[in-house]
Amino acid sequence: AGKAVVGLCGGLQMLGESVADPHAVEGELALVPGLGLLPVTTTLGRTKTTERRQFRFRDGAERCEGYEVHVGITEAQAPLEHVCLVECDDGPRPEGFWGSPRCWGTYLHGILDHLCVIRALMAAAGCEEAPVESASSFADYKDNQYDLLAAHVRKHIDIKSVYEAMRIKHGCC
Repeated sequence: AGKAVVGLCGGLQMLGESVADPHAVEGELALVPGLGLLPVTTTLGRTKTTERRQFRFRDGAERCEGYEVHVGITEAQAPLEHVCLVECDDGPRPEGFWGSPRCWGTYLHGILDHLCVIRALMAAAGCEEAPVESASSFADYKDNQYDLLAAHVRKHIDIKSVYEAMRIKHGCC
């Protein structure tokens, strides 16, 4: 009790009342109950879509980036606010389901990479200041971690042999 619950993608679906799978995409169960924390229901489809998205969290000014994954439709069964406004060619589109600052869900992967979202989560937890320097420093941190991983892999394997096994000349793709 009193904790925040945020659902991303399948987590959003589980926060709802039910998930229907009429085409047996995920398994044999045609309908499974959700946690019932958000008044939404999900019906899985046959086709999965993944798209890069720019969005604004809670109608804020900060432009955020992530990607959206869908394999069906999630519909509100009662009035709910949206989590984000996704920028589309034909104008902004509401996305996600906001029950409260302590209970919401979205299909936007990467949403937690943004300082405005972290600050909102920290405020919901009763913290006045988010212990994060800046959103750009987090992006830089992630890039640096990938660079460190690549350097570690190069140090401990014979990368030339890997390229040869892949029939790629060193330095050329």
